[in-house]
Amino acid sequence: MKIPSEHKYFIKPGWIYLPVHPLSILIALIGLYADYTFFIAIDRHSHSASDTLTNFLPYFISVACVYYFFASNMYKIKNAKSWIEKENSERKASHSTQVFF
Repeated sequence: MKIPSEHKYFIKPGWIYLPVHPLSILIALIGLYADYTFFIAIDRHSHSASDTLTNFLPYFISVACVYYFFASNMYKIKNAKSWIEKENSERKASHSTQVFF
């Protein structure tokens, strides 16, 4: 699979963000490890499968929201950098033509 150059941390083939950079893979692994830890801790004190899943759901959703926050913002970083560079060059050009009285 060829990784587009404008998205260097995550790719978005559909609804989810897939990590392609070592930093983004580390973020995904930390999220999976947190989910695993929460599940084991909750399962240790639960009495049934439905009890485990019901108590695990808020933690899973919280970790998924944090992952989505990082992935969606890091997905846009390359485009944001080029936009900031464009804005800075336009600002420098406009300052050179202004006359101050």
